[in-house]
Amino acid sequence: MGPYTFVLGGLTRLTGADPVNVMAIAGLANLGILVTGLWHLTRRVSKATWTPPLALLFTLVAWGWKPWQWSGYPNLNSLGIVLPLGSTFAYGTGLILLAALWEWLHAKSSPALALAAVTFPIALLSHPVTGFWVALIAIGFAGSQISTITVRQWMLLSMAASLGLSIIVLWPYYSVSGLAGGMGGFDGINGPTYTHVVARAVLAIPGIIILAWRFRRNRSDPLALAALLVGFVFCFGWITARGSLGRVFPALMLLAHLAMADWFALRLSSPRSRLVLRLNQGA
Repeated sequence: MGPYTFVLGGLTRLTGADPVNVMAIAGLANLGILVTGLWHLTRRVSKATWTPPLALLFTLVAWGWKPWQWSGYPNLNSLGIVLPLGSTFAYGTGLILLAALWEWLHAKSSPALALAAVTFPIALLSHPVTGFWVALIAIGFAGSQISTITVRQWMLLSMAASLGLSIIVLWPYYSVSGLAGGMGGFDGINGPTYTHVVARAVLAIPGIIILAWRFRRNRSDPLALAALLVGFVFCFGWITARGSLGRVFPALMLLAHLAMADWFALRLSSPRSRLVLRLNQGA
């Protein structure tokens, strides 16, 4: 029982409300958290005006043929089913975490680092596989800025990490370490995450190409570095038949969708694109 389940159970017990109604309200709240987190992350990844709506559009529809209908996969084929679950809450909370970490890495905002320290254990305890891939992206983001972090900032980062780990260890109703030790028992259940991957994600291939192009231009590009790390873990799981590691795939899709949204938004905001739009409106 993670924080999300604990809070919903507590509300049900205290108010006497029907659990189904509580889950329905929680689903609407999760949708708000997801959209809010995506907006904050995209506003930090890209300054182009069109990036947030494009990122939301790609997140919902830019997958492929019969995309996964599983927890942690925020496509339209899955979202209506998993919206009230802890996985959706963890996804939205993870986006807020990544936006806060980005803010700290680039602006060295102490409140942003504190927010990241608190939201990570909440995401991990609410849905461990989502928390795992959020951590992978966070490592990629931090790696892109490692040369700019001072000794004092390393100390602050260590304190934030210690706070997050303390919350995870002290949470009395869930053992993440126990789950990690027994993940092999879930490999068979999660094995389908490696079936028909290209067909299920074909619409995000342009994002993968853009990520590769970004890495070629800048070896410290945060989106590209995070994608390399997530891609390595995903491929490692495929080679070693560790189906549970396939659940990091939503992270790769998120990064591909962000790269696509940024690429298209920058071109929509270019002077030439604005001129074409004005001419079309005049016609």
